[in-house]
Amino acid sequence: MAKRQGRRPRVPHETRILKVMLEAKDYLTVKEIWENIPEIPRTNPDTVTKRELKKLIRADLVEEITRSEYAAINPQRVKEIEKSKGPKPDYFYRLRTNLDAFKSLAKMFLKTDDELDFVHSRYAQEIIKKELIDYVPSHFKVFLNREDLKKCLIILQLSPSAIYFILFSDAELFDNAFNDLQKLKDQLDQNTINRLKEAINYQFFLGVHSGLVFDMLNNRKLFHKTKINKWNLRIQTILYTTKGAYLSIESEGEVGIFRAGEEIKIGQIVALKPRAS
Repeated sequence: MAKRQGRRPRVPHETRILKVMLEAKDYLTVKEIWENIPEIPRTNPDTVTKRELKKLIRADLVEEITRSEYAAINPQRVKEIEKSKGPKPDYFYRLRTNLDAFKSLAKMFLKTDDELDFVHSRYAQEIIKKELIDYVPSHFKVFLNREDLKKCLIILQLSPSAIYFILFSDAELFDNAFNDLQKLKDQLDQNTINRLKEAINYQFFLGVHSGLVFDMLNNRKLFHKTKINKWNLRIQTILYTTKGAYLSIESEGEVGIFRAGEEIKIGQIVALKPRAS
């Protein structure tokens, strides 16, 4: 007797609502939300959607504003809605645009089948550009210049695993390295300090790049919905040392991401070993 296939797990309505709101350009009405969710019960979609929205508001994931408040933000759209037929909405909704809400949403979507849709969504891309780049140097206490942050931004806007590293990895190693460097700065010359800062930055980028490479090897849809299609990988081994053994970081490989003239497809990644000195 053939085994009965199990049912696909039911996706909660609040999760479906969040997925609709990830791509929203503006605040949404209740009707605009449930019209984009086929699974919302057709018998009373307004009531179901409002109930789920209340849950998301209590969880600080969704922001609710009145029609008069929204009129101050987008008066033209409110006028168009008021001229339309049917009942007029009293409230408008959007995802909260702060880092705490983004982290909560990341916990829900990262490491699931929806992680690429989340990271590549309009909402996540804006939060990464506005919030995450400031979060990186303050949380990890790394010494990144503007060019370093630009490279980091490109990867974070692409890679779910790199985002996960930034948001949820333990920063104790970087805190300790930063604190140790502050204690030693009066005993070291500037060149040594700069090399130690480079070593700390190197360890940070190792985590970010490792996340990207993991996604490249395990998700063939990584570059879908993105403008990125030309990449090359360079793998190096670097060992930082000083006259005094203040800090030594050794790794089997650093993965650097560089624009190239040819598109590299999954399975065509080549590791170039450095020459022995």
